[in-house]
Amino acid sequence: MPTKKKYARDSAEVVWLTAAQVLMRYGNRSHMWLERILVNDPTFPRPAKFGVGPQAWRYFKLTDLEAWERAKAAA
Repeated sequence: MPTKKKYARDSAEVVWLTAAQVLMRYGNRSHMWLERILVNDPTFPRPAKFGVGPQAWRYFKLTDLEAWERAKAAA
């Protein structure tokens, strides 16, 4: 019987967050906040898109978000 996949922070395994999870991570922000930060902050991690066209799902790499957070905290 297959087991549920656990998202361990193994260097070989990449953890992806959906746009909704990113919004929750930053204080339950709005979708418009995400759109604005992608346009106005070139240092914010860019999503990978899975799918075709405007219906493509956007996923953000957790390690990229954590690095961005550390850089913002250090500034």
